[in-house]
Amino acid sequence: MTKHNPYNFLPLQPTGRNETNTANTYAPEDMIKIYEQQFLIQVPEEELTEFLPALKAFYDIDNHTLDVSAIIFDAIAHSAIIYNHKIKVGDYQILGELIEEAIEYDEDNKSDESAESEEIQAYTLECQRTFFINDVEIPYHFNLFIYGDGYSTLTKRKLY
Repeated sequence: MTKHNPYNFLPLQPTGRNETNTANTYAPEDMIKIYEQQFLIQVPEEELTEFLPALKAFYDIDNHTLDVSAIIFDAIAHSAIIYNHKIKVGDYQILGELIEEAIEYDEDNKSDESAESEEIQAYTLECQRTFFINDVEIPYHFNLFIYGDGYSTLTKRKLY
């Protein structure tokens, strides 16, 4: 039986289910594809309120999956090195899987309403983006750390 697909969503293969079995999980590359479709698919104005629920239903995902997808997309799109040279930005690569991180909270700094009542999920993702500076190819390796609804990047250094 084929799924109802009025918006011609890309068929993607889930990697499994989340811990609470409420949504599918996807590879990071596919999460970006899911997120990009929100902007690439032309939707008539009268159907705008139906589009996002249709997207979530087609992929069997929840708001959390969309949030993480948006953070990955945003971080990769904005990871750049600033130089006073001619610079071109190349493609990005995701080099690993989305890895869930265990967050330890400092008991002394935790307020009553903070992390105890609401578990914040955190992930890391190994990435690479290629830059061309004065036509010299420079691969930039970084780890993307996703925490709640924000992110940070940490440059990876190779030890010789």
